[in-house]
Amino acid sequence: TLSSDDNHAFIIDYMTDDDTEDGLFRFVATSKNLLKLAIQNDLIIHADATYKLIWQGFPVLVIGTSDRDKVFHIIAIAVCSNERTADFEFLFRSLKIFIKKLFDFELNPNVLVADASHSIKNGFQNVFDTNAVVRMCWAHMRRAVYKKALVLVKKMNVNKILTGIDAIQISENTNTFEKAYSLFLKKWENEPTFLKYLHTEWYLKNVNWYEGACPGTNNGLESTNWVIKDEFTFRERLPLSRFCDLLKKYDRI
Repeated sequence: TLSSDDNHAFIIDYMTDDDTEDGLFRFVATSKNLLKLAIQNDLIIHADATYKLIWQGFPVLVIGTSDRDKVFHIIAIAVCSNERTADFEFLFRSLKIFIKKLFDFELNPNVLVADASHSIKNGFQNVFDTNAVVRMCWAHMRRAVYKKALVLVKKMNVNKILTGIDAIQISENTNTFEKAYSLFLKKWENEPTFLKYLHTEWYLKNVNWYEGACPGTNNGLESTNWVIKDEFTFRERLPLSRFCDLLKKYDRI
């Protein structure tokens, strides 16, 4: 029986498999009020995995949505022994089944915002409509490009190249993005190694990192991960049991 308190945190699904070498497990925690945030037809889903929260080293999977002001709101948190496709599929499917059971609502997001992880995208597409737009998280993309630029680009060009990529990111539509990207390639053709990396990773594989690709951003999800670490765990890696106690105590975040 569910609690009458809509803010009360509870487990909506779990699984264990002791026959695996490392002991496979997964569980998903949320509350009624958090689940209500997913009851919308044009739902934007944000998903990510974060570490350095649990002493045993297990990843914490965070899923949420953003409102029209691009403010991020948590829908559920999962703890799994891994962060593979099957783990994200378990999280997405658990939410879909439970929301249908509780609210008689068919959860079918039309946008996924995530990093370049194939596990998140594949898990999402195994559960939801494969026609949904997959939006690349700008924060993840920018950090990855910055690290590569430090290694692949002449030192005097690093800041100029990053400024150019920042300008491309604010493209309001695909046509503007394509033109800006083409001009960027011509301007920096003297940095062929970096351009090859950029084109392969952030054009051919993961292109939807510009504003006009689809609405929403998951910088808020990144901020939420920091808040959990700074304010709730105090940058201390907690044993799994204590982390679960915190989920109950701070279910209103």
